[in-house]
Amino acid sequence: MVEFADSEELEGWLKDKPPEWSQIIAARAALRVLPYGTAPTAMVQVKEFPLAMFRATALAWASRNYPAHDMADAANAAADFPIAVHGVPDAAVGADANATYGAAFFAAKAAADAAHAANAAATAVSSVARNPFADLKARATRVSANAIAKRAISTDCDWLADQSDAVRAPRALSNRSLWHGKPPTEWSTTWVTAAEWLEQTDPNYSFWTDWLDRRIRGERSAFEIPGDKQRKEDKWLLRKISDATGKELWDHPVGFVNGQLAAWLEEARERAAKNLENTGRDGDTPTPIPAQSRAALRFGSDEEGKIVLAPSSGNQELRNDDDARDRHQLALEDAKALMQACAGSNSADRLTAMLTAYIAAAGDNVEAMRPSVFVQKGERLRQESARYEDPDNFLPPLPDGIELDLKSLVKAHNMVVGLDPHLLDIDTAQTGPDDVIGDVTKPEMQGFASEAREEEILREDTADDLVEAVDLTPDGSDASDRRFRWSASSCKNLVIEAFAVALNRPGKAALATGATALIGPGILFGNALNTAKFLVERRKWIEEKLGRQAPTWKALFSDLCDKWDDMLDKPDE
Repeated sequence: MVEFADSEELEGWLKDKPPEWSQIIAARAALRVLPYGTAPTAMVQVKEFPLAMFRATALAWASRNYPAHDMADAANAAADFPIAVHGVPDAAVGADANATYGAAFFAAKAAADAAHAANAAATAVSSVARNPFADLKARATRVSANAIAKRAISTDCDWLADQSDAVRAPRALSNRSLWHGKPPTEWSTTWVTAAEWLEQTDPNYSFWTDWLDRRIRGERSAFEIPGDKQRKEDKWLLRKISDATGKELWDHPVGFVNGQLAAWLEEARERAAKNLENTGRDGDTPTPIPAQSRAALRFGSDEEGKIVLAPSSGNQELRNDDDARDRHQLALEDAKALMQACAGSNSADRLTAMLTAYIAAAGDNVEAMRPSVFVQKGERLRQESARYEDPDNFLPPLPDGIELDLKSLVKAHNMVVGLDPHLLDIDTAQTGPDDVIGDVTKPEMQGFASEAREEEILREDTADDLVEAVDLTPDGSDASDRRFRWSASSCKNLVIEAFAVALNRPGKAALATGATALIGPGILFGNALNTAKFLVERRKWIEEKLGRQAPTWKALFSDLCDKWDDMLDKPDE
Protein backbone atom coordinates (compact mmCIF):
# COMPACT_ATOMS: atom_id res chain seq x y z
CA MET A 1 0.00 0.00 0.00
CA VAL A 2 1.17 3.53 -0.81
CA GLU A 3 1.88 5.27 2.50
CA PHE A 4 3.10 8.77 3.35
CA ALA A 5 4.77 10.01 6.51
CA ASP A 6 3.47 13.52 5.91
CA SER A 7 1.75 15.71 3.34
CA GLU A 8 5.08 16.71 1.77
CA GLU A 9 5.72 13.08 0.83
CA LEU A 10 2.24 12.88 -0.67
CA GLU A 11 2.86 16.03 -2.67
CA GLY A 12 6.16 14.64 -3.94
CA TRP A 13 4.52 11.36 -4.96
CA LEU A 14 1.82 13.19 -6.92
CA LYS A 15 4.11 15.58 -8.79
CA ASP A 16 4.91 13.14 -11.60
CA LYS A 17 1.34 11.80 -11.75
CA PRO A 18 -1.44 13.14 -13.99
CA PRO A 19 -2.98 16.27 -12.42
CA GLU A 20 -6.38 14.58 -12.56
CA TRP A 21 -5.17 12.17 -9.87
CA SER A 22 -4.59 15.04 -7.45
CA GLN A 23 -7.95 16.54 -8.33
CA ILE A 24 -10.01 13.45 -7.55
CA ILE A 25 -8.02 12.68 -4.39
CA ALA A 26 -8.56 16.26 -3.17
CA ALA A 27 -12.28 16.08 -3.98
CA ARG A 28 -12.73 12.79 -2.12
CA ALA A 29 -10.74 14.08 0.87
CA ALA A 30 -12.98 17.13 1.02
CA LEU A 31 -16.08 14.92 0.82
CA ARG A 32 -14.90 13.01 3.89
CA VAL A 33 -14.42 16.26 5.81
CA LEU A 34 -17.64 17.90 4.65
CA PRO A 35 -19.91 16.53 7.45
CA TYR A 36 -17.80 18.29 10.09
CA GLY A 37 -18.40 21.66 8.44
CA THR A 38 -22.15 21.19 8.20
CA ALA A 39 -22.80 19.88 11.73
CA PRO A 40 -25.20 21.91 13.93
CA THR A 41 -22.48 23.61 16.03
CA ALA A 42 -20.86 24.99 12.91
CA MET A 43 -24.17 26.37 11.60
CA VAL A 44 -24.58 29.20 14.12
CA GLN A 45 -24.34 32.58 12.37
CA VAL A 46 -22.71 31.01 9.29
CA LYS A 47 -25.67 29.38 7.55
CA GLU A 48 -24.43 30.38 4.10
CA PHE A 49 -21.16 28.46 4.47
CA PRO A 50 -22.45 24.88 4.22
CA LEU A 51 -23.99 25.73 0.83
CA ALA A 52 -20.69 27.26 -0.31
CA MET A 53 -18.82 24.14 0.78
CA PHE A 54 -21.29 21.81 -0.93
CA ARG A 55 -20.95 23.84 -4.12
CA ALA A 56 -17.13 23.83 -4.07
CA THR A 57 -16.83 20.15 -3.23
CA ALA A 58 -19.50 19.13 -5.73
CA LEU A 59 -17.73 20.95 -8.56
CA ALA A 60 -14.38 19.44 -7.57
CA TRP A 61 -15.95 15.97 -7.72
CA ALA A 62 -17.91 16.68 -10.93
CA SER A 63 -14.83 17.94 -12.75
CA ARG A 64 -13.51 14.37 -12.64
CA ASN A 65 -16.80 12.47 -12.82
CA TYR A 66 -17.79 14.45 -15.93
CA PRO A 67 -14.41 15.60 -17.31
CA ALA A 68 -15.68 16.47 -20.78
CA HIS A 69 -17.45 19.56 -19.44
CA ASP A 70 -15.01 22.34 -18.56
CA MET A 71 -15.72 23.43 -14.99
CA ALA A 72 -12.54 25.40 -14.36
CA ASP A 73 -14.22 28.81 -14.12
CA ALA A 74 -17.04 27.43 -11.99
CA ALA A 75 -14.56 25.78 -9.62
CA ASN A 76 -12.62 29.01 -9.39
CA ALA A 77 -15.76 30.95 -8.48
CA ALA A 78 -16.82 28.30 -5.96
CA ALA A 79 -13.41 28.40 -4.29
CA ASP A 80 -13.85 32.10 -3.53
CA PHE A 81 -15.41 31.59 -0.09
CA PRO A 82 -16.72 34.61 1.85
CA ILE A 83 -14.96 33.60 5.07
CA ALA A 84 -12.68 36.63 4.99
CA VAL A 85 -15.73 38.91 5.08
CA HIS A 86 -18.01 37.04 7.47
CA GLY A 87 -15.51 35.22 9.67
CA VAL A 88 -16.34 32.33 11.97
CA PRO A 89 -16.76 33.84 15.46
CA ASP A 90 -15.30 31.70 18.24
CA ALA A 91 -17.75 33.07 20.77
CA ALA A 92 -20.72 32.02 18.68
CA VAL A 93 -19.80 28.44 17.95
CA GLY A 94 -17.13 27.59 20.51
CA ALA A 95 -13.43 27.16 19.83
CA ASP A 96 -13.67 23.44 19.09
CA ALA A 97 -16.61 23.81 16.71
CA ASN A 98 -14.92 26.74 15.01
CA ALA A 99 -11.82 24.63 14.41
CA THR A 100 -14.01 21.85 13.03
CA TYR A 101 -15.71 24.25 10.67
CA GLY A 102 -12.47 25.93 9.63
CA ALA A 103 -10.88 22.59 8.77
CA ALA A 104 -13.85 21.56 6.63
CA PHE A 105 -13.89 24.96 4.98
CA PHE A 106 -10.22 24.64 4.08
CA ALA A 107 -10.69 21.16 2.65
CA ALA A 108 -13.58 22.20 0.40
CA LYS A 109 -11.71 25.27 -0.82
CA ALA A 110 -8.52 23.33 -1.51
CA ALA A 111 -10.48 20.71 -3.45
CA ALA A 112 -12.12 23.39 -5.58
CA ASP A 113 -8.72 25.02 -6.14
CA ALA A 114 -7.36 21.66 -7.30
CA ALA A 115 -10.20 21.29 -9.81
CA HIS A 116 -9.50 24.77 -11.16
CA ALA A 117 -5.70 24.75 -11.35
CA ALA A 118 -4.21 21.50 -12.62
CA ASN A 119 -0.65 22.74 -12.10
CA ALA A 120 -1.28 23.34 -8.41
CA ALA A 121 -3.28 20.16 -7.90
CA ALA A 122 -0.55 18.22 -6.08
CA THR A 123 -0.01 21.04 -3.60
CA ALA A 124 -3.74 21.46 -3.05
CA VAL A 125 -4.34 17.80 -2.32
CA SER A 126 -1.44 17.65 0.13
CA SER A 127 -2.98 20.70 1.83
CA VAL A 128 -6.27 18.86 2.12
CA ALA A 129 -4.46 15.89 3.63
CA ARG A 130 -2.53 18.08 6.06
CA ASN A 131 -5.28 20.38 7.33
CA PRO A 132 -8.73 18.71 7.63
CA PHE A 133 -8.37 17.86 11.33
CA ALA A 134 -5.10 19.60 12.12
CA ASP A 135 -6.53 21.78 14.89
CA LEU A 136 -8.59 19.03 16.50
CA LYS A 137 -5.95 16.72 17.94
CA ALA A 138 -7.04 17.54 21.49
CA ARG A 139 -10.01 15.23 21.03
CA ALA A 140 -9.28 11.53 20.63
CA THR A 141 -12.13 10.96 18.24
CA ARG A 142 -10.78 13.65 15.95
CA VAL A 143 -7.27 12.22 16.12
CA SER A 144 -8.73 8.87 15.12
CA ALA A 145 -10.74 10.52 12.35
CA ASN A 146 -7.61 12.27 11.14
CA ALA A 147 -5.75 8.97 10.92
CA ILE A 148 -8.68 7.31 9.13
CA ALA A 149 -8.91 10.20 6.64
CA LYS A 150 -5.21 10.00 5.85
CA ARG A 151 -5.42 6.23 5.45
CA ALA A 152 -8.33 6.69 3.02
CA ILE A 153 -6.22 9.09 0.95
CA SER A 154 -3.41 6.52 0.83
CA THR A 155 -5.91 3.88 -0.29
CA ASP A 156 -7.13 6.19 -3.07
CA CYS A 157 -3.52 6.63 -4.23
CA ASP A 158 -2.96 2.90 -4.07
CA TRP A 159 -6.09 2.23 -6.12
CA LEU A 160 -5.08 4.73 -8.80
CA ALA A 161 -1.58 3.27 -9.02
CA ASP A 162 -3.04 -0.19 -9.70
CA GLN A 163 -5.07 0.95 -12.72
CA SER A 164 -3.81 0.20 -16.23
CA ASP A 165 -5.41 3.30 -17.75
CA ALA A 166 -4.11 6.39 -15.95
CA VAL A 167 -6.33 8.73 -17.99
CA ARG A 168 -9.65 7.09 -17.13
CA ALA A 169 -8.76 6.05 -13.59
CA PRO A 170 -9.77 9.36 -11.89
CA ARG A 171 -13.25 9.19 -13.38
CA ALA A 172 -13.59 5.57 -12.33
CA LEU A 173 -12.52 6.49 -8.78
CA SER A 174 -15.22 9.18 -8.67
CA ASN A 175 -17.77 6.38 -9.05
CA ARG A 176 -16.47 4.29 -6.16
CA SER A 177 -17.73 4.40 -2.59
CA LEU A 178 -16.24 7.24 -0.58
CA TRP A 179 -14.71 4.91 2.02
CA HIS A 180 -12.86 1.75 1.04
CA GLY A 181 -15.02 -0.39 3.28
CA LYS A 182 -17.47 0.59 6.00
CA PRO A 183 -17.48 4.31 6.91
CA PRO A 184 -16.08 5.09 10.39
CA THR A 185 -18.83 5.00 13.03
CA GLU A 186 -18.07 8.43 14.47
CA TRP A 187 -17.97 9.92 10.98
CA SER A 188 -21.33 8.38 10.03
CA THR A 189 -22.92 9.68 13.23
CA THR A 190 -21.64 13.18 12.49
CA TRP A 191 -23.05 13.07 8.98
CA VAL A 192 -26.50 11.79 10.05
CA THR A 193 -26.73 14.59 12.60
CA ALA A 194 -25.57 17.19 10.08
CA ALA A 195 -27.98 16.00 7.36
CA GLU A 196 -30.96 16.10 9.74
CA TRP A 197 -30.01 19.59 10.92
CA LEU A 198 -29.61 20.89 7.36
CA GLU A 199 -32.99 19.58 6.24
CA GLN A 200 -34.66 21.07 9.32
CA THR A 201 -33.09 24.41 8.44
CA ASP A 202 -34.24 24.17 4.79
CA PRO A 203 -36.08 21.09 3.41
CA ASN A 204 -34.47 21.69 0.02
CA TYR A 205 -31.07 20.94 1.55
CA SER A 206 -32.11 17.37 0.68
CA PHE A 207 -30.75 18.20 -2.78
CA TRP A 208 -27.26 18.21 -1.25
CA THR A 209 -27.68 15.57 1.44
CA ASP A 210 -28.96 13.09 -1.15
CA TRP A 211 -26.03 14.00 -3.38
CA LEU A 212 -23.49 13.26 -0.62
CA ASP A 213 -25.28 10.02 0.29
CA ARG A 214 -24.81 8.89 -3.32
CA ARG A 215 -21.09 9.72 -3.11
CA ILE A 216 -20.81 7.67 0.08
CA ARG A 217 -22.39 4.68 -1.69
CA GLY A 218 -20.38 5.18 -4.89
CA GLU A 219 -23.28 5.80 -7.28
CA ARG A 220 -22.25 6.57 -10.85
CA SER A 221 -24.75 9.38 -11.41
CA ALA A 222 -24.72 12.55 -9.34
CA PHE A 223 -28.48 12.60 -8.71
CA GLU A 224 -31.34 10.14 -8.55
CA ILE A 225 -33.28 10.54 -11.81
CA PRO A 226 -35.39 7.43 -12.60
CA GLY A 227 -35.25 6.40 -16.25
CA ASP A 228 -32.10 8.41 -16.98
CA LYS A 229 -30.04 5.38 -18.03
CA GLN A 230 -27.61 7.29 -20.23
CA ARG A 231 -27.15 10.08 -17.65
CA LYS A 232 -28.37 12.69 -20.12
CA GLU A 233 -30.42 14.56 -17.53
CA ASP A 234 -27.86 13.95 -14.80
CA LYS A 235 -25.18 15.63 -16.88
CA TRP A 236 -27.58 18.40 -17.87
CA LEU A 237 -28.04 19.20 -14.20
CA LEU A 238 -24.29 19.18 -13.52
CA ARG A 239 -23.86 21.61 -16.41
CA LYS A 240 -26.59 23.86 -14.99
CA ILE A 241 -24.84 23.96 -11.62
CA SER A 242 -21.48 24.63 -13.25
CA ASP A 243 -22.70 27.29 -15.68
CA ALA A 244 -24.99 29.19 -13.29
CA THR A 245 -23.75 32.72 -12.62
CA GLY A 246 -23.80 34.56 -9.33
CA LYS A 247 -26.53 36.89 -10.56
CA GLU A 248 -28.63 33.98 -11.76
CA LEU A 249 -28.21 31.77 -8.71
CA TRP A 250 -25.30 31.82 -6.28
CA ASP A 251 -25.55 35.42 -5.02
CA HIS A 252 -29.08 34.82 -3.73
CA PRO A 253 -30.06 33.62 -0.22
CA VAL A 254 -29.62 29.95 0.67
CA GLY A 255 -33.36 29.24 0.46
CA PHE A 256 -33.59 30.61 -3.06
CA VAL A 257 -30.53 28.69 -4.27
CA ASN A 258 -31.62 25.36 -2.83
CA GLY A 259 -35.17 25.89 -4.10
CA GLN A 260 -33.91 26.57 -7.63
CA LEU A 261 -31.65 23.51 -7.54
CA ALA A 262 -34.54 21.34 -6.35
CA ALA A 263 -36.71 22.73 -9.19
CA TRP A 264 -34.03 21.88 -11.76
CA LEU A 265 -33.81 18.35 -10.39
CA GLU A 266 -37.58 17.94 -10.64
CA GLU A 267 -37.50 19.28 -14.20
CA ALA A 268 -34.83 16.73 -15.13
CA ARG A 269 -36.87 13.91 -13.56
CA GLU A 270 -40.00 14.93 -15.45
CA ARG A 271 -38.14 14.98 -18.78
CA ALA A 272 -36.57 11.58 -18.11
CA ALA A 273 -39.96 10.11 -17.21
CA LYS A 274 -41.55 11.60 -20.33
CA ASN A 275 -38.80 10.25 -22.62
CA LEU A 276 -39.10 6.84 -21.01
CA GLU A 277 -42.87 6.86 -21.44
CA ASN A 278 -42.81 8.05 -25.07
CA THR A 279 -39.87 6.16 -26.49
CA GLY A 280 -38.53 3.75 -23.91
CA ARG A 281 -35.17 5.48 -24.43
CA ASP A 282 -33.66 8.87 -25.09
CA GLY A 283 -35.75 10.21 -27.97
CA ASP A 284 -33.90 13.47 -28.61
CA THR A 285 -32.45 14.08 -32.05
CA PRO A 286 -28.75 15.00 -32.27
CA THR A 287 -27.63 18.52 -33.07
CA PRO A 288 -26.96 18.83 -36.83
CA ILE A 289 -23.36 19.61 -37.73
CA PRO A 290 -23.02 22.87 -39.74
CA ALA A 291 -21.92 22.77 -43.36
CA GLN A 292 -18.32 23.72 -44.05
CA SER A 293 -17.61 27.04 -45.71
CA ARG A 294 -16.87 26.82 -49.43
CA ALA A 295 -14.53 29.80 -49.14
CA ALA A 296 -11.65 27.95 -47.47
CA LEU A 297 -9.93 24.60 -47.13
CA ARG A 298 -12.54 21.88 -46.74
CA PHE A 299 -12.00 18.67 -44.83
CA GLY A 300 -13.17 15.08 -44.69
CA SER A 301 -11.85 12.01 -42.92
CA ASP A 302 -10.20 8.78 -43.99
CA GLU A 303 -10.86 5.18 -43.01
CA GLU A 304 -8.62 5.52 -39.94
CA GLY A 305 -10.49 8.54 -38.60
CA LYS A 306 -7.74 11.01 -39.49
CA ILE A 307 -8.89 14.37 -40.84
CA VAL A 308 -7.82 14.96 -44.46
CA LEU A 309 -8.37 17.57 -47.15
CA ALA A 310 -11.59 16.82 -48.99
CA PRO A 311 -10.72 15.43 -52.43
CA SER A 312 -12.18 17.45 -55.32
CA SER A 313 -14.98 18.87 -53.20
CA GLY A 314 -16.80 21.62 -55.06
CA ASN A 315 -15.33 20.91 -58.47
CA GLN A 316 -18.82 20.07 -59.76
CA GLU A 317 -19.46 23.82 -59.43
CA LEU A 318 -16.53 24.77 -61.67
CA ARG A 319 -16.97 25.97 -65.22
CA ASN A 320 -16.09 23.18 -67.67
CA ASP A 321 -16.64 24.85 -71.04
CA ASP A 322 -13.87 24.91 -73.65
CA ASP A 323 -12.52 28.31 -72.57
CA ALA A 324 -12.29 27.21 -68.93
CA ARG A 325 -10.51 24.00 -69.94
CA ASP A 326 -8.06 25.96 -72.09
CA ARG A 327 -7.22 28.34 -69.23
CA HIS A 328 -6.69 25.39 -66.89
CA GLN A 329 -4.37 23.64 -69.36
CA LEU A 330 -2.30 26.78 -69.99
CA ALA A 331 -1.73 27.30 -66.27
CA LEU A 332 -0.86 23.63 -65.84
CA GLU A 333 1.58 23.68 -68.76
CA ASP A 334 3.24 26.87 -67.46
CA ALA A 335 3.69 25.26 -64.05
CA LYS A 336 5.21 22.09 -65.50
CA ALA A 337 7.54 24.06 -67.78
CA LEU A 338 8.68 26.23 -64.89
CA MET A 339 9.35 23.20 -62.71
CA GLN A 340 11.44 21.65 -65.49
CA ALA A 341 13.42 24.88 -65.80
CA CYS A 342 14.13 24.76 -62.07
CA ALA A 343 15.49 21.21 -62.26
CA GLY A 344 19.09 20.91 -61.10
CA SER A 345 19.19 24.32 -59.41
CA ASN A 346 19.71 24.20 -55.65
CA SER A 347 18.46 27.78 -55.32
CA ALA A 348 15.15 26.74 -56.90
CA ASP A 349 14.41 23.84 -54.55
CA ARG A 350 11.95 25.94 -52.57
CA LEU A 351 10.07 26.99 -55.70
CA THR A 352 10.11 23.42 -57.04
CA ALA A 353 8.31 22.17 -53.93
CA MET A 354 5.65 24.83 -54.37
CA LEU A 355 5.17 23.96 -58.04
CA THR A 356 4.83 20.27 -57.23
CA ALA A 357 2.03 21.04 -54.78
CA TYR A 358 0.36 23.42 -57.26
CA ILE A 359 0.37 20.85 -60.08
CA ALA A 360 -1.07 18.18 -57.80
CA ALA A 361 -3.90 20.50 -56.73
CA ALA A 362 -4.65 21.52 -60.33
CA GLY A 363 -5.17 17.91 -61.44
CA ASP A 364 -4.99 16.70 -65.01
CA ASN A 365 -8.27 18.38 -65.89
CA VAL A 366 -11.06 20.51 -64.39
CA GLU A 367 -12.86 17.46 -63.00
CA ALA A 368 -9.74 16.39 -61.07
CA MET A 369 -8.99 19.83 -59.64
CA ARG A 370 -9.08 20.36 -55.86
CA PRO A 371 -10.49 23.90 -55.88
CA SER A 372 -9.72 25.12 -52.36
CA VAL A 373 -6.22 23.63 -52.38
CA PHE A 374 -5.59 24.95 -55.91
CA VAL A 375 -6.46 28.48 -54.79
CA GLN A 376 -4.22 28.21 -51.72
CA LYS A 377 -1.22 26.89 -53.68
CA GLY A 378 -1.72 29.69 -56.20
CA GLU A 379 -1.73 32.24 -53.39
CA ARG A 380 1.54 30.77 -52.17
CA LEU A 381 3.07 31.30 -55.64
CA ARG A 382 1.73 34.87 -55.71
CA GLN A 383 3.41 35.69 -52.43
CA GLU A 384 6.64 34.01 -53.53
CA SER A 385 6.70 36.09 -56.72
CA ALA A 386 6.11 39.26 -54.70
CA ARG A 387 9.03 38.41 -52.39
CA TYR A 388 11.45 38.21 -55.32
CA GLU A 389 10.34 41.67 -56.43
CA ASP A 390 11.42 43.04 -53.05
CA PRO A 391 15.06 44.22 -53.43
CA ASP A 392 15.71 43.51 -49.72
CA ASN A 393 14.62 39.87 -49.83
CA PHE A 394 16.95 37.22 -48.44
CA LEU A 395 15.97 34.48 -50.90
CA PRO A 396 18.69 32.75 -52.94
CA PRO A 397 18.85 34.11 -56.54
CA LEU A 398 17.01 32.10 -59.17
CA PRO A 399 18.45 31.10 -62.57
CA ASP A 400 17.96 33.60 -65.39
CA GLY A 401 14.40 33.90 -66.64
CA ILE A 402 12.82 31.94 -63.78
CA GLU A 403 11.41 35.01 -62.04
CA LEU A 404 9.82 36.19 -65.28
CA ASP A 405 8.32 32.74 -65.91
CA LEU A 406 6.98 32.72 -62.34
CA LYS A 407 5.19 36.02 -63.01
CA SER A 408 3.68 34.53 -66.16
CA LEU A 409 2.42 31.50 -64.22
CA VAL A 410 0.82 33.78 -61.60
CA LYS A 411 -0.98 35.66 -64.39
CA ALA A 412 -2.21 32.38 -65.88
CA HIS A 413 -3.40 31.26 -62.45
CA ASN A 414 -5.23 34.55 -61.93
CA MET A 415 -7.03 34.04 -65.24
CA VAL A 416 -8.20 30.56 -64.18
CA VAL A 417 -9.43 31.84 -60.83
CA GLY A 418 -10.79 35.23 -61.88
CA LEU A 419 -13.03 33.91 -64.66
CA ASP A 420 -14.59 31.08 -62.65
CA PRO A 421 -17.28 32.26 -60.15
CA HIS A 422 -16.69 29.36 -57.74
CA LEU A 423 -12.91 29.77 -57.68
CA LEU A 424 -13.28 33.54 -57.39
CA ASP A 425 -15.52 33.11 -54.33
CA ILE A 426 -12.86 30.94 -52.74
CA ASP A 427 -10.03 33.27 -53.72
CA THR A 428 -11.74 36.31 -52.24
CA ALA A 429 -13.01 34.26 -49.27
CA GLN A 430 -16.56 35.53 -49.61
CA THR A 431 -18.55 34.38 -46.61
CA GLY A 432 -22.15 34.62 -45.52
CA PRO A 433 -23.42 36.23 -42.29
CA ASP A 434 -23.24 32.92 -40.41
CA ASP A 435 -19.56 32.56 -41.25
CA VAL A 436 -18.35 35.80 -39.71
CA ILE A 437 -15.22 35.13 -37.69
CA GLY A 438 -14.49 36.73 -34.33
CA ASP A 439 -11.45 38.76 -33.35
CA VAL A 440 -8.90 36.02 -33.93
CA THR A 441 -5.22 36.76 -34.54
CA LYS A 442 -2.63 35.05 -36.70
CA PRO A 443 -0.64 33.72 -33.68
CA GLU A 444 -3.85 32.18 -32.30
CA MET A 445 -4.52 30.43 -35.59
CA GLN A 446 -0.91 29.30 -35.83
CA GLY A 447 -1.15 27.83 -32.35
CA PHE A 448 -4.41 26.08 -33.23
CA ALA A 449 -2.93 24.56 -36.40
CA SER A 450 0.25 23.46 -34.61
CA GLU A 451 -1.73 21.87 -31.79
CA ALA A 452 -3.91 20.01 -34.29
CA ARG A 453 -0.71 18.59 -35.79
CA GLU A 454 0.78 17.71 -32.42
CA GLU A 455 -2.40 15.94 -31.28
CA GLU A 456 -2.27 13.89 -34.51
CA ILE A 457 -5.91 14.38 -35.40
CA LEU A 458 -4.83 15.32 -38.95
CA ARG A 459 -3.05 13.25 -41.53
CA GLU A 460 0.45 14.67 -41.87
CA ASP A 461 0.05 16.10 -45.39
CA THR A 462 -3.19 17.78 -44.34
CA ALA A 463 -1.46 19.27 -41.30
CA ASP A 464 1.16 20.76 -43.66
CA ASP A 465 -1.54 22.41 -45.77
CA LEU A 466 -3.38 23.82 -42.75
CA VAL A 467 -0.17 25.29 -41.31
CA GLU A 468 0.61 26.79 -44.72
CA ALA A 469 -2.87 28.31 -44.94
CA VAL A 470 -2.40 30.07 -41.62
CA ASP A 471 1.15 31.18 -42.44
CA LEU A 472 -0.18 32.97 -45.55
CA THR A 473 -2.23 35.23 -43.29
CA PRO A 474 -0.97 38.78 -42.70
CA ASP A 475 0.00 39.76 -39.17
CA GLY A 476 -2.68 41.09 -36.87
CA SER A 477 -6.42 40.54 -37.08
CA ASP A 478 -8.21 42.01 -40.09
CA ALA A 479 -11.53 40.45 -41.09
CA SER A 480 -11.60 42.62 -44.22
CA ASP A 481 -8.49 40.88 -45.59
CA ARG A 482 -9.32 37.89 -47.82
CA ARG A 483 -6.27 35.93 -46.61
CA PHE A 484 -7.38 36.37 -43.01
CA ARG A 485 -10.89 35.17 -43.84
CA TRP A 486 -9.45 32.22 -45.73
CA SER A 487 -7.30 31.06 -42.83
CA ALA A 488 -9.93 31.61 -40.15
CA SER A 489 -12.60 29.83 -42.20
CA SER A 490 -10.18 26.94 -42.79
CA CYS A 491 -9.73 26.59 -39.02
CA LYS A 492 -13.49 26.67 -38.57
CA ASN A 493 -13.97 24.00 -41.25
CA LEU A 494 -11.47 21.82 -39.41
CA VAL A 495 -13.52 22.20 -36.22
CA ILE A 496 -16.69 21.20 -38.08
CA GLU A 497 -15.07 18.05 -39.45
CA ALA A 498 -13.56 17.30 -36.04
CA PHE A 499 -17.08 17.29 -34.60
CA ALA A 500 -18.13 14.84 -37.31
CA VAL A 501 -15.25 12.50 -36.40
CA ALA A 502 -15.66 12.82 -32.62
CA LEU A 503 -19.43 12.36 -32.73
CA ASN A 504 -19.03 9.46 -35.16
CA ARG A 505 -21.34 10.90 -37.77
CA PRO A 506 -20.70 12.85 -41.00
CA GLY A 507 -21.42 16.54 -41.31
CA LYS A 508 -23.64 17.96 -44.02
CA ALA A 509 -20.84 17.93 -46.55
CA ALA A 510 -19.69 14.30 -46.00
CA LEU A 511 -16.75 15.18 -48.17
CA ALA A 512 -14.20 12.42 -47.88
CA THR A 513 -14.65 9.01 -49.43
CA GLY A 514 -13.84 7.51 -46.05
CA ALA A 515 -16.46 9.56 -44.19
CA THR A 516 -19.10 6.87 -44.47
CA ALA A 517 -16.75 4.48 -42.68
CA LEU A 518 -17.25 6.51 -39.52
CA ILE A 519 -20.80 5.28 -39.05
CA GLY A 520 -21.15 2.26 -36.82
CA PRO A 521 -20.50 1.30 -33.22
CA GLY A 522 -16.99 0.71 -31.99
CA ILE A 523 -15.29 2.13 -35.11
CA LEU A 524 -12.36 4.52 -34.82
CA PHE A 525 -12.62 4.69 -31.04
CA GLY A 526 -9.07 5.92 -30.48
CA ASN A 527 -9.13 8.74 -33.05
CA ALA A 528 -12.66 9.75 -32.06
CA LEU A 529 -11.56 10.05 -28.44
CA ASN A 530 -8.41 12.02 -29.34
CA THR A 531 -10.43 14.38 -31.54
CA ALA A 532 -13.08 14.85 -28.85
CA LYS A 533 -10.38 15.67 -26.31
CA PHE A 534 -8.81 18.18 -28.74
CA LEU A 535 -12.14 20.00 -29.16
CA VAL A 536 -13.15 20.00 -25.51
CA GLU A 537 -9.80 21.39 -24.38
CA ARG A 538 -10.20 24.32 -26.80
CA ARG A 539 -13.91 24.90 -26.25
CA LYS A 540 -13.70 28.50 -25.08
CA TRP A 541 -11.52 29.61 -27.95
CA ILE A 542 -13.67 27.82 -30.52
CA GLU A 543 -16.91 29.29 -29.20
CA GLU A 544 -15.54 32.80 -28.83
CA LYS A 545 -13.39 33.08 -31.94
CA LEU A 546 -14.65 30.87 -34.73
CA GLY A 547 -18.08 32.22 -35.48
CA ARG A 548 -21.38 33.55 -34.26
CA GLN A 549 -23.31 30.29 -34.14
CA ALA A 550 -23.22 30.24 -30.34
CA PRO A 551 -26.38 28.13 -29.82
CA THR A 552 -25.20 25.58 -32.39
CA TRP A 553 -21.70 25.32 -30.93
CA LYS A 554 -23.03 25.08 -27.38
CA ALA A 555 -25.39 22.26 -28.38
CA LEU A 556 -22.65 20.45 -30.28
CA PHE A 557 -20.31 20.63 -27.32
CA SER A 558 -23.05 19.27 -25.06
CA ASP A 559 -23.51 16.34 -27.47
CA LEU A 560 -19.75 15.91 -27.58
CA CYS A 561 -19.39 15.89 -23.80
CA ASP A 562 -22.05 13.18 -23.57
CA LYS A 563 -20.37 11.17 -26.34
CA TRP A 564 -16.94 11.47 -24.71
CA ASP A 565 -18.43 10.46 -21.39
CA ASP A 566 -19.82 7.31 -23.03
CA MET A 567 -16.45 6.56 -24.65
CA LEU A 568 -14.67 6.86 -21.30
CA ASP A 569 -17.07 4.25 -19.96
CA LYS A 570 -16.12 1.78 -22.72
CA PRO A 571 -12.36 1.26 -22.42
CA ASP A 572 -12.40 -2.08 -24.24
CA GLU A 573 -13.88 -0.84 -27.52
